[in-house]
Amino acid sequence: MSVTVAKETKFYDGRSSKTHTVSVVLHGSTLQISDENRSTLASWSLNSIKVVDMPEGHLPATITSTTMPEARLQLAEDKGWKYIKSRLPRSAFKRSVPIHIGTLLGYGGMSVGAIIAIFYLFPSVIGSLAYFVPLSWQKTLGQHAVTSIVGDSKTCVAPDGVQALDKIASKLKTQMKRDIDYKIFVIDNSWMPNAFAAPGGYVIIYKKVIADAGSPEEVAGVLAHEMSHVDLRHATKSIIVDMGLSFFLTLMIGDSGSFSDIAKFFSQMSYSRHDETEADMNAKQIMERVNIDPRGLQAFLMRIHDMEKTVDEFLKLDEIKGSEYLEYFSTHPNTDKRIKALVVDNNNTYPAVLNDREWQNLKTICKKTRATKVK
Repeated sequence: MSVTVAKETKFYDGRSSKTHTVSVVLHGSTLQISDENRSTLASWSLNSIKVVDMPEGHLPATITSTTMPEARLQLAEDKGWKYIKSRLPRSAFKRSVPIHIGTLLGYGGMSVGAIIAIFYLFPSVIGSLAYFVPLSWQKTLGQHAVTSIVGDSKTCVAPDGVQALDKIASKLKTQMKRDIDYKIFVIDNSWMPNAFAAPGGYVIIYKKVIADAGSPEEVAGVLAHEMSHVDLRHATKSIIVDMGLSFFLTLMIGDSGSFSDIAKFFSQMSYSRHDETEADMNAKQIMERVNIDPRGLQAFLMRIHDMEKTVDEFLKLDEIKGSEYLEYFSTHPNTDKRIKALVVDNNNTYPAVLNDREWQNLKTICKKTRATKVK
């Protein structure tokens, strides 16, 4: 017996940056995922499926398989998801209950040996360990990361500007999958339109992003993209993948110096092409759901793409600025491909996310600054 579970849903294979639009059919106890050309992309037995995220509001459920641990399939909260959910074994839902790594490590040598075995015998599942890192640890790591990267730079805190930025962030947060207390800092020290997200909900935006933006929707696009990195655990996953076993061994030490060492590593880390594209797609979807024009994100990426074209001229500047420029674009790769992948409907109309007064307040957020305090 075959049952169509979903049509035109999203599938990430975990091996490329492409987002596949797929149909999902349950053949007996096997879930078959096929693309628009009816080519089979994956066949998952029900016993291999793990639930990554349960559906929340407008957000779909996300599932994966032990045979393709980096892949993600989205299923909307409808009869299809309910049909699959009712047929999954109890073991499929274990991931929905947070597992505290501290508890695992507390068992001593056996746990260390188990972790070592995972890294050497099952390298394909390393990135999935990000789902088991407690939020409290992510926040501690994020605090050290922000402190390490920002240094002595000041934060822009003009009250009216902060209020305008919070208005945008609050809208975006309503559609994020994870209930995280996002802390957003606008930094007053960079000529580069840069932004990054640290584990635990920390988002940094350099003032140049706001200064150069042609609309508040551009700022909203950048914010949605960085918040998506946090929501999708990209930062934590990238650190685990890049640092390998040393990440967990460092966490076992548990002192502030250990977290600082990881934070320094984080400052030189770059996201994978898949993570950047996934964050773009997630940001676009969230902006649409909260009625913010997603063309703002596209406009920002086009601005960055124009800057990439003039890289030679930038590198003729002093050595410090040249190295900073290269560092920025090494962490935000393949902008042209990201723009092409970010298809938006130009026929849709959206209300302004900020009124003229609020937009001007955001533009002048750096008229008041103070020392950056990360809590």
